[in-house]
Amino acid sequence: MKIDFSKSVKDNLYCVNKYNLMIKKEKIANYFVLIPVVYLLCILFYYEANANLSWWVFLVVALTIGVIITYWMYKKIYDANIQSIKKSLEELSELEEE
Repeated sequence: MKIDFSKSVKDNLYCVNKYNLMIKKEKIANYFVLIPVVYLLCILFYYEANANLSWWVFLVVALTIGVIITYWMYKKIYDANIQSIKKSLEELSELEEE
């Protein structure tokens, strides 16, 4: 999805809001489907492989770091950029109305 400045600000706001909803759905899918499935698959694999304690500790640390990085990416990159674009487009729409 790209913002096309030749279109009206209203159309671009619609596009940004649609993208925002898509990101929210992606977050829900990640947090409640993808991450638990990956955790379960890793645990089953380690259980089947009879991994020792150090590998279990590595798994827990790696998965925790992965979740933290995912959360950070959504908060700092996606959400911040979307809000910045929405704010700018709303300011543009206010300027157009005047």
